[in-house]
Amino acid sequence: MELSLPEPWHPVPPDNDIRLFEERFDLPENADIRPAQQAAMRIAREMSRPGLIIIEAPTGEGKTEAAFSAAEILAAKFGCGGALIALPTQATSNAMFTRAQHWLQKSVPNTDAASIALCHGKAQFNDEFQRLREPKITSVHDEDGYRVSQSGLRAHWWLSGRKKAALADFVVGTIDQVLLSALTSRHLMLRHLGMAGKVVILDEVHAADQYMSVYLDRALEWLGALGVPVIALSATLPPARRAEMLSAYQNGRGDQRDDREHTAEMAREAAGYPLLTTTDLASPPRPTPPSERTRATRVTMLDEDLQALTAQILESVEEGGCVAVIHNTVDRAQQTYRLLKPALGGDVVLLHSRFIATDRLAKEGHLVELLGPGGSHRPKRLVVVSTQVLEQSLDLDFDAMFTDMAPIDALIQRMGRLHRHDRPPETRPVAMREARVTITGFAHRDGAAPEFVEGSQRVYGQSLLLRSMAVLESHLAKHKGLTSPDDVAPLVREAYDPGLSVPVGWEDKWTAAEMKAELDLKDLRKRAKQGCVEPPSHAKAPLLGWAVLQAPEKDEESAIQAVRDTANTIEAVVVVRGRDGRIRSLPWLDEYGNEQIDLGTQIRPSLARAVARCTVKLPSWMAQGSLGDRIVSALEEDGFATWQESPWLKGELPLILDEDLTRELDNYTLLYDHELGLLVTKGSQE
Repeated sequence: MELSLPEPWHPVPPDNDIRLFEERFDLPENADIRPAQQAAMRIAREMSRPGLIIIEAPTGEGKTEAAFSAAEILAAKFGCGGALIALPTQATSNAMFTRAQHWLQKSVPNTDAASIALCHGKAQFNDEFQRLREPKITSVHDEDGYRVSQSGLRAHWWLSGRKKAALADFVVGTIDQVLLSALTSRHLMLRHLGMAGKVVILDEVHAADQYMSVYLDRALEWLGALGVPVIALSATLPPARRAEMLSAYQNGRGDQRDDREHTAEMAREAAGYPLLTTTDLASPPRPTPPSERTRATRVTMLDEDLQALTAQILESVEEGGCVAVIHNTVDRAQQTYRLLKPALGGDVVLLHSRFIATDRLAKEGHLVELLGPGGSHRPKRLVVVSTQVLEQSLDLDFDAMFTDMAPIDALIQRMGRLHRHDRPPETRPVAMREARVTITGFAHRDGAAPEFVEGSQRVYGQSLLLRSMAVLESHLAKHKGLTSPDDVAPLVREAYDPGLSVPVGWEDKWTAAEMKAELDLKDLRKRAKQGCVEPPSHAKAPLLGWAVLQAPEKDEESAIQAVRDTANTIEAVVVVRGRDGRIRSLPWLDEYGNEQIDLGTQIRPSLARAVARCTVKLPSWMAQGSLGDRIVSALEEDGFATWQESPWLKGELPLILDEDLTRELDNYTLLYDHELGLLVTKGSQE
């Protein structure tokens, strides 16, 4: 059988940077290329061999366009036949898939064809991707009957499945696609083959935590050894982390130790923001002027008291306005929503990770329509209570914000959702024409170290919260707020400085927190390195040998948990059992709602696909130890023959709710609420 795979990408970018930008991106009339974008293209043109470019710039500086244009230049220079674009989450990957297509429709000539793939655990439910796989749907299709865009992009049938999809010319997916190339596992050669010969773009790389960074650095070593150009994008990075990434790539590339140390020292000492750093010894770190737009945000602190927080939120929207409330845990978000709902009615929305996937997507889509770029239906008043999903995934613009205390770089990322889009000042309430953020989630007594709410300490650790609070309080003693980009790099540098001065009265708690953080980091790195492949300089076998590597067999989800250090989680597909005992799809689905699925023959593929999208994740603590084993066993018992025979549902756990949307599991009651998401309460012990 002839596969008819398309030829590799052969980009021919214009020599002129301005012309390249004008031809690839829809720039507003009279718009200029921003300094950071110019610097990225200049560095790419000057590179004498494949390397790593790190671009740090605030929201709105056009980092993505800078990466696309630099990638095209690097691909032409070093003969790369495609690109891999990796992002933190499925939601950000889906959004980038659309943006990448717009770029490639102008980069891939109309006379050529190129394969494209979306790679993450829910890619099969992305309608935009699936349309590229549908044969003979429109009048625009290739000789094999597969639909193509005007640029010849298509999702080739052979490049389907999670492993082979990485071999497509252009791949957009979660950062797991890169991290898994550093995990000792089967099919490792295929993962490396999928990255070789491409330009790799790592977006929002600051989202990689310390555990993930161990795998990311090992992946960078191998990318350096393979001669793969890499572009990493971040709002900001701690200086030490910036140096570690550059050193990893250089180590894999085989650079001399003196060269690696020199590059790392320059990266640690580099000042300025936006900032571009690179592994090219002839190209020192380049701070660039920011675009003309600066953003000043007034900051106030509020000791932990949900009743007082609720009162302040309600007072802030008396005259209208769109306000974000970001908590660090789902439980706190649900609690605040419940307090606000009686007063705000339909003017408050809750968003977090414990909604059924279809409900969450609908909520996110509705919020983008209201608060996204060019949104024409912006409400007079709206409060969005959320978790960190607002920090990374959605391009929304808020007038004001309330947030739990978080690491300083995460706080800066959250503040990037304030006055994010260029809108006339008169379209915002008078009291909100100056961006304002209120930080809560702590109890602070004069002369004593702050106490952070338990959930925040569990998520971020006490050390990083104390450091961020110390830096923030010191800054606010001299200033009314934060100005981006001027304050960003100095605050992040100071918060992660090993020599940061300890505030008076904080010494005991600070010392204990630092010791715990150090021990946790050592344990974390030890656990991560146990699963890492050897670096290129130590590899005992050629790449071909990895095809039969004697490694534990892991399914894709288990492998992703290994590189993200996520606790075992239980994800289930939600269906409903009626009073007649029949099992049906959720009644509120736009398509296939309330349809019977436990028929004796088979579940129609279209119905099964709609049902399979209705997944929800149980709280992580429910998946641990013997409790997790008992819950999985109970859910498995609810399976039935036609469920397991369906390609869409095979292997998925069913969570069968009663008509009142509840389920008893191991002395816990699960309740699904349209407004609150999944709620879990413990029953009384017999």
